[in-house]
Amino acid sequence: MVSQLAIKKRIASTISLQKIFRAQELISASRISKSREYAFQAMPYADAITKAVRAVVSHANVNHVLINNKRKPKTTAILIIVSDRGMSGSYTSSIIKQANAQIENLQKLGRKMKLYISGKRAVSYYKFRNIPIAKSWIGNSDAPTPERSQEISSLLVEEFLKTSNNNGVDEVIIVCSEFVNMIIQRPRVIRMLPLEVVEQSDNSKELGQSFAKVAKVEDDFSKNSLKNVPLYEFEPSAEAVLDAILPRYVQSRIQECLLESAVSETASRQRAMHTATDNANDLVEDLTRKANKVRQSAITGELSEIVAGASALQG
Repeated sequence: MVSQLAIKKRIASTISLQKIFRAQELISASRISKSREYAFQAMPYADAITKAVRAVVSHANVNHVLINNKRKPKTTAILIIVSDRGMSGSYTSSIIKQANAQIENLQKLGRKMKLYISGKRAVSYYKFRNIPIAKSWIGNSDAPTPERSQEISSLLVEEFLKTSNNNGVDEVIIVCSEFVNMIIQRPRVIRMLPLEVVEQSDNSKELGQSFAKVAKVEDDFSKNSLKNVPLYEFEPSAEAVLDAILPRYVQSRIQECLLESAVSETASRQRAMHTATDNANDLVEDLTRKANKVRQSAITGELSEIVAGASALQG
């Protein structure tokens, strides 16, 4: 039978862990509103630059390298966005699982891989398995900065503009988290390059219920939209405008993915820590009942010995 002292030590250690879980839950609860606010603040710029790219692509018949698909992709760059810290439930593992599935599918097609990772957890995962990483970024996964998205987007665009023979990539895929609400955060895969111009939904009053993207921009508009199509003039040319605006668009999309992943990480950590706190509380209750049973058994045994000794003396 387990000794009463050992059970008391387990109770003390569980209570200590429970305090840590509770503190992490409160910290995440205080940060979630700020993370959502940052994501909201980035929406107007993302909407504006999306509309600008949409106007150029739709009204100017331009053959740009960042937009057109390459016929036979040979090398694929995969940007994986995860967290730097743990204690966030299945947030990181689900994204890595999705990334591994994507890598496996692309390898079956005969593609070469170049991994770009934002987040210490994924870096440790792939380094432990001796999987080469082209570039990694560590730190501030729950509060990404524009400088981080600028660095990532510049590198990916530069790699994409290279030829395959010059160690470049033919397409860029992002594996990150989609924030649906405070309960649901699911991994998603986005083909970033060649460019797919998307626009955010206007029905985004609650960030926890929206972050969904509407369909890709099509070249042909519906009959109703053709009634009020504006005329555009591009100076100095549509190609020059695309050269200037597309890298900014790519940066805004990557910044959006980083911010959405930060919200997902914080929400997942808050939910995981809340569950861990409840589980620790249940474990303390179970151990307390077990300690009481052990104590009662010890008292009963001592009383039996005393009664037996007194009977022996009387006999």
